[in-house]
Amino acid sequence: MRSYGQFCPISKAAEIFCERWTPLILRDLGKGVSRFSELQRGVARASPTLLSKRLKQLEAEGLVERRLPELGRGWTYHLTAPGQDLMPLVHALGVWGQRWSRRELMDHELDAGLLLWAIERGAHPDAFGARRSVVKLTFRE
Repeated sequence: MRSYGQFCPISKAAEIFCERWTPLILRDLGKGVSRFSELQRGVARASPTLLSKRLKQLEAEGLVERRLPELGRGWTYHLTAPGQDLMPLVHALGVWGQRWSRRELMDHELDAGLLLWAIERGAHPDAFGARRSVVKLTFRE
């Protein structure tokens, strides 16, 4: 991790939070994603090696903890109390981005797979009622 070489709370926080992919990893952990493969879906353009490196950095900083699940294999990742304290900042960044980043999206930013994953993660099934529901999405160019 690069350092600003300053003992300033903003620079120390930025050294952690402003690493590429870190806010997106924190976003997903804050939404309850815990498995490496699920995290990878949220940052699909980051290599598995880079994702692993970021998770280790976040663990070393005390923002993420790794746990062995009771059932299944592999590790699960969870926000610690300091990591949870960053969630209002992550949310505020998203609100700001939605409000102020108004330029036209570029072709490489349009990722239907990521959109579907976000809908899957953020959907509230109970909003559709007790009966089984089907949602149809139609993508046009």
